[in-house]
Amino acid sequence: MTSLIFDPGARHEFLEAVSYYEKCSVGLGKRFRDDVESASKSIVETPFRYRILSAPFRGCLISKFPYAIIYTIEPDHIRIITFFLEAIGWDDFLPSRHLAAVKSFQKKSKFR
Repeated sequence: MTSLIFDPGARHEFLEAVSYYEKCSVGLGKRFRDDVESASKSIVETPFRYRILSAPFRGCLISKFPYAIIYTIEPDHIRIITFFLEAIGWDDFLPSRHLAAVKSFQKKSKFR
């Protein structure tokens, strides 16, 4: 089985989103966490299933939440690069090397 590795920034974004949703409504943070775990499992099982945003980046939408997991497929693991919140612009927050991939994803996404 392929392993899943989170960039430190991605882990931080994920934990902040869980905390935010839990503050909005008790149990919502857990639902977000569960949906991310389900999407992560799907990425590990079928990493080529999700669309290429800008090589080598791929994006997987989180069901029921306006987030996407941006990841790369490495020879021995899957690397989660960032959790992209569709509702805001990431120009000020995202490292420039990821910005083109996210902008491409934003144009193609159902969340606008």
